[in-house]
Amino acid sequence: MKNPKVYVVFDRKHVSEKKGMGKLEICVYFDRQSRKFLTVGQATPLNWEKIAKTEMVRNKMAECQKILSAMEILGEEMSLACFDQHYDVISSNEEVTLKRTNMYKGTDLNMSFTQYMIDSINSEDIRIGTRKHKVCVVDAIRRYGKLETLADLTPSNILGFDLWLRDGTRTDVTVFGYHKRLKIYTRQLRMADMIERDPYDQVKIKRGKSKERQPLTEVEMKKMRDAVLPKKLDRVRDLFIFAAYTGLSFADTQLFDFKTMTELVDDMYYIDGERLETGTKFFAPVLQPAMDAR
Repeated sequence: MKNPKVYVVFDRKHVSEKKGMGKLEICVYFDRQSRKFLTVGQATPLNWEKIAKTEMVRNKMAECQKILSAMEILGEEMSLACFDQHYDVISSNEEVTLKRTNMYKGTDLNMSFTQYMIDSINSEDIRIGTRKHKVCVVDAIRRYGKLETLADLTPSNILGFDLWLRDGTRTDVTVFGYHKRLKIYTRQLRMADMIERDPYDQVKIKRGKSKERQPLTEVEMKKMRDAVLPKKLDRVRDLFIFAAYTGLSFADTQLFDFKTMTELVDDMYYIDGERLETGTKFFAPVLQPAMDAR
């Protein structure tokens, strides 16, 4: 090919939808069978174009273009093999990557952290329940009010958020869940060099132990079934009873359709379905209290 091209490629392997980030690469294109990809870092679907215009990326592209120009001036074969020979000399046989510490030089630390989280969540291929949990973390961060920007992502503010969460309404395990989901995005930002360090590198949150739950007895369940309640609470109670006697989660009850999701076997109805959260298939009997509550 007489005129090789040098350009930027984002997420060549299409992983950003699931992971939130993808590789940013420089492609030196000779033909469909002769292409060289030089990894220059990680980016999100929302910021890769901005990163592609940074000085570091432009300098690396210019370096590749200079090699191609030199090859043409010297009358060498315009091939990938020849390009590699020149490039190996320049890079001293080291792996070709950009120094990520300079990758996001000039990143606006006043950028909204919660908006970054929302944009990332919207780009992820995740289940409804998982999305709900992550959005819950965003709402908590907004109410806390001290993790508004990238500059606010400090160890002291993370510790402050931890104390704010421990107001007596959440268990240690629940609090750990907030941090586990929040840490996904601070790690992404650090990997992309949008922040200088991940605050969780210095802050360690222990998971703690779950409090043992005491199951309701049949006597307590009967009292609940027989209780006379206002119309709205009566419907809530029926949903709880139905879930208790079928084993369905709250999310599963919201999608349950008796006509399409049950079958009659020997005078008893069975639910034939799969869990919304895990996709696990199940076949469960609909006991009489659940039949009465449906």
